[in-house]
Amino acid sequence: MADRLAGIRGNSTAKLVAAAVTAVACVAFGAYLLTRPRLATPEALARDVPSLRPGQQSIVLVGDVMPWDRAAPYLEQHGAGYPYRSTLPLLRGAGLAVLNLEGPVAKEAPKAERAFSYRIPPWTLAGMVEAGFDAVSLANNHALDCGPAGLAETLARLAAAKLGVFGAGLDPAEAYSPRVLALGQLRIALIGFVAPETMHFDSKAAKTDQGDVAATKALERSLGCKPGRPGVAVLTRERLLQAVEKARTTSDLVVLFVHWGIRYRQPPSAYQRELAHAAIDAGVDLVVGHHAHTWQPIERHRNRAIVYGLGNFAFGSKNRRAREGLVVRAIVEGHAVTRLEVYPLYTLNRDARVSYQPKVMAGSWARSLLERLAQASRSLGASVEIVGGHGVVSLAATDS
Repeated sequence: MADRLAGIRGNSTAKLVAAAVTAVACVAFGAYLLTRPRLATPEALARDVPSLRPGQQSIVLVGDVMPWDRAAPYLEQHGAGYPYRSTLPLLRGAGLAVLNLEGPVAKEAPKAERAFSYRIPPWTLAGMVEAGFDAVSLANNHALDCGPAGLAETLARLAAAKLGVFGAGLDPAEAYSPRVLALGQLRIALIGFVAPETMHFDSKAAKTDQGDVAATKALERSLGCKPGRPGVAVLTRERLLQAVEKARTTSDLVVLFVHWGIRYRQPPSAYQRELAHAAIDAGVDLVVGHHAHTWQPIERHRNRAIVYGLGNFAFGSKNRRAREGLVVRAIVEGHAVTRLEVYPLYTLNRDARVSYQPKVMAGSWARSLLERLAQASRSLGASVEIVGGHGVVSLAATDS
């Protein structure tokens, strides 16, 4: 009898434990559902993107794009346009759409044997073209992952796809020259650079002048364009001012699209702010950055906008820290950027709802990101107003 009673108690205890585990699992799953970002469908996004008024045109800028590596099975199954399908209402509606391409597009040149080295198949370019992209910056720390031959092949394949390239070249004259593209009747100059601070993995290492000098030399050696060697445009103050001066003589509006910042650090560095101000003082109309794998705040300087960091866009990695980014839509009227629309982006590829296809956030999650962006930007003189599912930064048409 005692054994029987013990068995009954044991079964009851097991059932209670099982019930408790089930309850905890249900609560955990419910919490997971509540804390997952709500995502906008393409149809909902299309409704949230304001129509352009007569006389207005738009430039859409997105952050780091590397549509291969862990994303490869998705593109192989769903096609080259897979990474961009949830954001097509923004991309296809743009007068110009610009991205930062983080890796060589190569078939012939071999990939370097090191960690975080990329090689993107040429057939994936059809997806970028189909999505509506017009221009590609190659000024980043992955441009030579397949060596100088891989960069030369990349330049040739992008040209064949009729995508405008800037920030790299076969020779210094090409690498450091702005790319001028048409936006209606306007000429838009795109300037691309990669900054020496991208050589650092934390802000402490990037603080000293000596460190910046060393980083500049290291970047020049590893990636810089030289006579006889394809490479990228390495940022210095002198080169920046020269590029802006040249762009002002050949265009109506100048955009600086720059690879800079410290990985995963949201506050902009003193170096970023100094060069952003210098660029605008020299005549740049809009500064937009990338590289940090997270968004960075917006500053207003002389009635021009500085978006310090967009974060990732469509990137083929499972990086758990690359969760949030931005898509910027710059509204152009006359010869000025008069408004920025900022769309909050969810980029966590570990979430099956993303899976290497970034989604614009919706609802309370969109508002939460935009409120954090507004708070971080307020001390930099930029006011971010939340309108529907996106943020708006209004800019005057003339200098203050």
